[in-house]
Amino acid sequence: MRTGVVPFRPLDQGNHAKQTMNRQAIPRILALATALITTLWITGSSRRLSATFDEPVYLRCGLDCWANQTHKPLMRLGTMPLPVDVETFPLHLWHWWHQTTPDWENDFGWMLTVARTTALLFWWNLLWQCWRLGRDLAGPWCGFWVLAAVALEPNLMGHAALATTDIAVTGCMLATLVEYQRHRQAPSRLQWWKVALWWALSLFAKASSLVFVPILVFSAEAPGLWEMWRLHGASRGLARAYWIKLKGWMALGFTALGVVFLLVGTDFQRERTFVEWADSLKPGSARDAMAWLADHLRIFTNAGEGLAQQIKHNMRGHPSYLLGVEHPKAVWYHFPVLLLIKLPLWFFVLLPFTVWRQIRSPWVPGLVACGLLLAFSINCRVQIGLRLVFPLVVMLMVVTGVSMAAWWRDSGRRWGPALASLALLCLGGWTMAHQFPDGLRHINPLWADETRPQTLVSDSNYDWGQGLFDLAEQVEHDADHPIWVAYWGGDPRVDRDPFRRLVPAAQGITDEASLEKWLAGKTVAVSATILNGPPLPAEYTVLRRYFQRQNPNQLTRSYSVFLTQSIN
Repeated sequence: MRTGVVPFRPLDQGNHAKQTMNRQAIPRILALATALITTLWITGSSRRLSATFDEPVYLRCGLDCWANQTHKPLMRLGTMPLPVDVETFPLHLWHWWHQTTPDWENDFGWMLTVARTTALLFWWNLLWQCWRLGRDLAGPWCGFWVLAAVALEPNLMGHAALATTDIAVTGCMLATLVEYQRHRQAPSRLQWWKVALWWALSLFAKASSLVFVPILVFSAEAPGLWEMWRLHGASRGLARAYWIKLKGWMALGFTALGVVFLLVGTDFQRERTFVEWADSLKPGSARDAMAWLADHLRIFTNAGEGLAQQIKHNMRGHPSYLLGVEHPKAVWYHFPVLLLIKLPLWFFVLLPFTVWRQIRSPWVPGLVACGLLLAFSINCRVQIGLRLVFPLVVMLMVVTGVSMAAWWRDSGRRWGPALASLALLCLGGWTMAHQFPDGLRHINPLWADETRPQTLVSDSNYDWGQGLFDLAEQVEHDADHPIWVAYWGGDPRVDRDPFRRLVPAAQGITDEASLEKWLAGKTVAVSATILNGPPLPAEYTVLRRYFQRQNPNQLTRSYSVFLTQSIN
């Protein structure tokens, strides 16, 4: 008879040793097959999508950084350089070998393909870390189920097809968690440095690691911290034990931060804004001292600039859009609701069983991580995509995979976990097939309505500029009737046939009267983000309000197409 909650039981090493090599080989083969299938899906997807909003910027800045041996362009944007450096390195080598410079008009297509293909390294790292985490918890089968749950998440797959930063940083964060748990179980100097280096790589990949990595590290320590509380109670002994633990975390964190400053490097230049501020002070000894310091403090550009830019970005916030409502500022419920819309159907089908297994045998670090990451998401003021909380998405999938493995291990009747496994694999496979090639657009069937322009989500949750190829294939056009495209992106191919970029200022559009006059006889494709999204500049708001009242003649994956009549 069960008398209480039993904590998640790690792999029984004695029983594990008795397993045959063949039984251990099966989950490894399945994990490899899953990684291969998702890689094929991602590769096919990446070749069928135009550039997203961020990718042209990353390509230009990355090649500029390699050519001039500086990270200044990225630091000015607040973009940490690891993913961009890796994705553009093959391109830099190619141009260096051929002694050429990038031709953005003619070479952008193949350069983007190379960068996206190189970005597969980060997807493989994420899956590898999922396998390691599950295997360390409960053996190879747990490793497979954790990997499968993460690999079959369509939003993750969609972003893995892009040359961006979110998959890269998520994999590095998960690696930090894996190494930290190993360090807890078998402390050593080598293992300590593995934790510090993965923590540093997380920061080197994205500034959000300043918050997310400490949350994951704290979550890994949660059972130990609870045991300290039970052992010492509210006493000086508890405070001393917690202080020792905190000093250990600080040593790891500051070591990682120091490594990041070394990796980013510096141009040994003055900071212009610092010099201008010092010169603006009132004459006197303070001004003289600050002016001298500003002139001689030649440590810029450095990693601190990129981290500071991201911190300021989050503090300023960003306009938001959700459920058909434009918000000039961030709203606290954005990410919790977004999870309900964007997470796959199979996750919600399995959710009752996951909760049931976690009640019976909780994996405390995973539950604490999910809870803290969800709580932090309420405070996130930059709400432009589920990608910003990918660590939360991954941890939800990891807990699902761990629950599946525990169910198989502990269940006397196999039909229950067998049905759950079938639901995960079949519904996950169906989602892959249905969503191909555009995982970014995934909305689970509980919310989706493909018969009309969707109004639930926007930006990188649905339309990030990736739908130009599909638009060209589906909409009729000729030399005399190009497709005028209103979209928020930077792909240079939007300026070639069969497209023309619709920029209200360039076309003399200032109000609805001038818009109607200009539209006569034209085919106009309005992207989902322009049609329904966060607040826009005034000239684009004219487009939005006008076309929201019209019925589109045709829908593509990311565009509403309007065919206007000529004025006789």
